[in-house]
Amino acid sequence: MKPNEELVDALREALKGVARVRRQVTYGEAATLVGLSMKRPPDRAALGQLLQSVCKTECADGRPLLGSVVVRKDTGMPGEGYFKVARQLRPGGPTDDREFHRVELARVHEQWAE
Repeated sequence: MKPNEELVDALREALKGVARVRRQVTYGEAATLVGLSMKRPPDRAALGQLLQSVCKTECADGRPLLGSVVVRKDTGMPGEGYFKVARQLRPGGPTDDREFHRVELARVHEQWAE
């Protein structure tokens, strides 16, 4: 199922704001930004699809993976879905997940920082 383009755009703009101030947000915070709740399984799935769409669009436009600013509260790292999509979009990156995320997050912050 294709995600709602209005929600994709809203999430992209919200995440750009996060990146501009060189911050990160949790999945729960990201969900709230577009009216979703991580307490609801359908909303969790929807957020994953929205983030995937944002990352694919940013990559297609030659920019870093904006979804890198969204992390799990318990680990401070993105979830498995992020790495699955990110490694397809950015082949040849560091093989260590932490290093891959560190590099991509730095690229995002550099792209959007004020």
